[in-house]
Amino acid sequence: MTGGDIAYTPREMETIRQLENLWGYASRCAALPASEPVCAPFWTAIDIAVVAAFTLVALYLLRKMVNNLRAVRATKP
Repeated sequence: MTGGDIAYTPREMETIRQLENLWGYASRCAALPASEPVCAPFWTAIDIAVVAAFTLVALYLLRKMVNNLRAVRATKP
């Protein structure tokens, strides 16, 4: 079966169109300077995603450090 043989429902086709439009918008905004007003929502979303990823990594590392500290304290007499 090839990609041309797949039958999509209208809802699936709309989702594919929206993803294609989003990809085009993201590609265009990635090529333009961040100061372009039309790309402000794109760069805001990127900023939020980067801050969220950094926060999750920091919380993970903090959790590991606290667990290690607890383990060290538990072994002390």
